[in-house]
Amino acid sequence: MNAARYLANKDARKAYQIAYRQTHTEQLRAADARWRAANPERVKRNKEAWYVANAEKMRELARVAGPKWRAENPDKVNAYASKKRAKRQLRVPGWFGEFDELVAQEASALAIARSAYGMEWHVDHLIPLQGRKASGLHCGLNLQVIPAILNMQKYNKMQLIQLLEWLNHI
Repeated sequence: MNAARYLANKDARKAYQIAYRQTHTEQLRAADARWRAANPERVKRNKEAWYVANAEKMRELARVAGPKWRAENPDKVNAYASKKRAKRQLRVPGWFGEFDELVAQEASALAIARSAYGMEWHVDHLIPLQGRKASGLHCGLNLQVIPAILNMQKYNKMQLIQLLEWLNHI
């Protein structure tokens, strides 16, 4: 097929593809689900690569859409915060004492002080409170102050679990 003919039929091919997708939606979804089930590692790699390639887009989306969504869904925001507080309370050990309280207060003060210089900081649990493989305790020895972007990327994963390990990621 020559290039001119190929380019001339571009709109017709596009219209055919759209019509095909509309009439075969269920079959295409089922085939996609089968492929994803058969290739979980590739799905994970593709997803991670997309997030790395579109990190700025995701940050902008969160910055713009996040406050709007929270304003429109206060019940969901409150339910999430309540659930998080309840889970944190379950992770406070019986031996939690003055030292742990002092470390938590100092970590919070440090995060606020560091944030004054233009980059946001969070108090993070080395071993996440709600991790899949392990759950840490809410105590002084499980706290660290790290940049907010690293904490949000970490989420509930077993990453940055050694003291000062986060320095290698900034």
